[in-house]
Amino acid sequence: MVDVSTDLAETRSRVLAVFRRHRETPDAEFQPNRFLDYLRKNPEPPGAFRDSFAGLRRYNRFIDDLQLEFGVCFSLADFETNHSLESIVHRIAYLVANPRGSRRSLANQRRVGFGFGPLIVLLLLGSAAMYFGPRAPAVALGIVGACGLIAIPYAIAFFRWRRYVSALTTKICSNDPQI
Repeated sequence: MVDVSTDLAETRSRVLAVFRRHRETPDAEFQPNRFLDYLRKNPEPPGAFRDSFAGLRRYNRFIDDLQLEFGVCFSLADFETNHSLESIVHRIAYLVANPRGSRRSLANQRRVGFGFGPLIVLLLLGSAAMYFGPRAPAVALGIVGACGLIAIPYAIAFFRWRRYVSALTTKICSNDPQI
């Protein structure tokens, strides 16, 4: 028989290790009931980590690393919840014990995909610039160049996302052979 309290203690320890890696101030004190706020140096007001691109980027990387660490996939509702330390530890323990929810969330992520809307807009804008290029070649070249400069980081982000989803799929499949 598995000792649940030992599993929760180990899960809590691993969550805290990932948490320390992603904090701006790794060894500073934090309140367990608002621990996600402490990903940023200034945890005030509650939910402040969602108020900036830097905070969201830090939060997203933290969640991504947690998912890879434990071989689970959080749902959108989990992602939007401001978890306490104990609630996220229990949620991870639940997802590890019941991998069906992780499989479903991963399938939803894969179905929705990366989101190519902005790239399509860039391609249309670049195509329009090429069409009207003979009338104003300098303007067309500037627009095409700007589209290219924007598309390159977008493509890099897409390939990172694809590599991450592939790694997460492999991890979840290794935890649950029913896939």
